[in-house]
Amino acid sequence: MMRRWILAGLALLTSAGAAQAEGGTLVIVGGGLDPANGDIYGALLDARPQIASTIAIIPAASGEAAASARSATRALELHGANPADIVVVRLALVDDPSSTDIDEACWTGNAHDPAEIAVVERAGAIWFLGGDQARIIATLKAKDGGDTPMLAAIRRRLAEGAVVGGTSAGAAIMSEGMISQGDSMGALLGGEFGEPLELTRGLGFLPGALVDQHFGERARLGRLAVALTDPAQPQRIGLGIDEDTALIVSLGNGRATVAGSGYVTLLDARAARRTRGRRIGIEGLALVQDSAAHYRLPVGVEAEELLQLDSGLAHGTVGAVALDRQGRLAAATSTGGLFGKRAGRVGDTPLTGIGNWADGDIAVSCTGIGEAFIYAGGARDIVARVAYGGASLDDACEAMLATVARLHGDGGVIAIDCSGAVTLKFNSPGMKRAVAGANYQPFVAII
Repeated sequence: MMRRWILAGLALLTSAGAAQAEGGTLVIVGGGLDPANGDIYGALLDARPQIASTIAIIPAASGEAAASARSATRALELHGANPADIVVVRLALVDDPSSTDIDEACWTGNAHDPAEIAVVERAGAIWFLGGDQARIIATLKAKDGGDTPMLAAIRRRLAEGAVVGGTSAGAAIMSEGMISQGDSMGALLGGEFGEPLELTRGLGFLPGALVDQHFGERARLGRLAVALTDPAQPQRIGLGIDEDTALIVSLGNGRATVAGSGYVTLLDARAARRTRGRRIGIEGLALVQDSAAHYRLPVGVEAEELLQLDSGLAHGTVGAVALDRQGRLAAATSTGGLFGKRAGRVGDTPLTGIGNWADGDIAVSCTGIGEAFIYAGGARDIVARVAYGGASLDDACEAMLATVARLHGDGGVIAIDCSGAVTLKFNSPGMKRAVAGANYQPFVAII
């Protein structure tokens, strides 16, 4: 099978979500899949666990669920799938006019049906067909925004090592954020011309990135760039997948390959910002051509070693707060940046009042995404909440970190007040921390 390795640094993007899908594989197809494409169909079939050969086809996105499922079945059989292994999950939102004996609109609530859920629970491959991605969300998400029993079963199978794939609309749902409509003209011109951009929530099988499909064929570079810089959309890495092309991601080791006839475009918007004006302009957007050079690991650290770390442990900041016998407080912070930082980026001197602060009442040291902490007010915001708002040190730290989270940042804070009360708060998956002193029980923790 011909495959192209494209993302040597994908581990840096997916490690944040590796815990939610330890062993599974994603086959994300940009639509327009040629039924004769053996590379992509082969990747889907080969990724099934040996003890689970069932292929569950989910036609929920299609306006012709029965006809689409028949076409997908023929293509899978063409590439060696046993017809006895192929099962169509009866999940759809609209009736297929080509099937006069069945009303597929009656399948709308089947994400709660034990018989249909059982199909998913024994599947080694789960294949989402194309159509309208909003229909998939409508059928698999509960009214309160939570998972239906069928979606929970799909997540379990992915974590247990099954392969989950999708084409077109079935690709759009893969990321946590989802582009539900829009074209590049409408996105860049704010709806003056073309179809305006709309963003909503996907199913989040692929962590750390935003997926767009039909990418080259429908000139969607502009719409993905706008989506990546939308303040309401937290993902800043974009994956634009061409038609008849698949991004194949092994969630267990964070590696990805490309199969098919087209390309996958990788956009890095972590340093991008929108410029002011009537129409949208974007500065600092990177089109990644050499991922091995773009996502650099620290000296002496291999990608495989990075995968063993939780994303919350990849921060390089060292900080300390102290209270001495005379009741004097001190804080110190030395930033080291993040694993995978660009070459030559050693770290920053923390801003006093943001990264750290100490006065006669409180000492604070912060770690995390610096820009978010600056906008949130950082250490000085915590001190002000205590001094002027009467908040406890715990509550003040949590409130500041809540603001950081709203700004799409994460990190943590350690603080001590003049009475000796210690707070260790974080909203990242982990933070290395410890407490020691004459009046304290020694404490060390990571997660």
